[in-house]
Amino acid sequence: MRNLRKAIELILNAHSICIACHESPNGDAIGSLTALGRGLSQLSKEVYLLSPDGMPAHLSFLGEGLEIKNIPPRGKVDLLILVDAESPQRLGGTEEIIREKTLIIDHHPPSTRGSRGVNLIDKKASATAEILYKLLRKLGVKFTTAIIEALLSAILSDTGGLRFPNTTPKTLNIVARLMRAGGDLEKIYRRLYEERSEGYLKILGEVLLRARINCGGKVITSYILDEDREKYDVEEGELEGIVNYLRLLRDWQVVFLLKERRDGIRVNIRSRSLDAGKFAQLFGGGGHKEAAGCTIHLSLEETQNILMEELKKWMVC
Repeated sequence: MRNLRKAIELILNAHSICIACHESPNGDAIGSLTALGRGLSQLSKEVYLLSPDGMPAHLSFLGEGLEIKNIPPRGKVDLLILVDAESPQRLGGTEEIIREKTLIIDHHPPSTRGSRGVNLIDKKASATAEILYKLLRKLGVKFTTAIIEALLSAILSDTGGLRFPNTTPKTLNIVARLMRAGGDLEKIYRRLYEERSEGYLKILGEVLLRARINCGGKVITSYILDEDREKYDVEEGELEGIVNYLRLLRDWQVVFLLKERRDGIRVNIRSRSLDAGKFAQLFGGGGHKEAAGCTIHLSLEETQNILMEELKKWMVC
């Protein structure tokens, strides 16, 4: 893997390290954050864990015994490590962290926004946690139960429980090794997918009822209102992955789930045909070919219209 040796040198030569994940964190972001944080603590590093939007309730078990902040460290750190985030811009309003050096560990395509630092990126990895598995082994970290659970949670989250096309033989091999080391796959799957709140269930119902079927069943759109989260007492982070329920319809090609927020409309994109990452880049976002996202600063209706107008340039509809 390119730059693995450089990444190890950066980590070993640093004392104070801030590890940060992207805003609106998913399972890969939180799993990678906590796994790396616990691993580097074993190496006697001074570790500061940063999640700009905090810890989603359904992933809170990964943070047990850790102090995870939502504001940057006050002073300068030797090294900033971004996990599951291709640039500091993914940190939202907390991107200005004073640091000596930067290391980016991610499985998304490198940022075109000119972030300075060392990139440890593997676009073929199913999750950032796959990259961290190799890095932690090279660093000689002991794989404790907490680290194993964090890595498994990250991989299961980004692969939809090992169901999505990004699941590779390498992915399954890493999962098998983590299970042999003591990982309880059934327990992790249950935590991620079968222990949600009543509010989550109610919002899922709203999403399915609001689903619009377009282009003869090829395109599915739905939305979550800002007031839904307050009405059903559900945090933003808990809704990660709800978009995948819109993939149940036979013959779907593209799915849009729009989430109304104070700063705009967050759009989750899933695709079987077009390159979702390139499509999202048109609106300042990014991601992978099958899954991507962006934020559009328009009304809900305007966002739906502009997405469909642009989509017609990409596929017969």
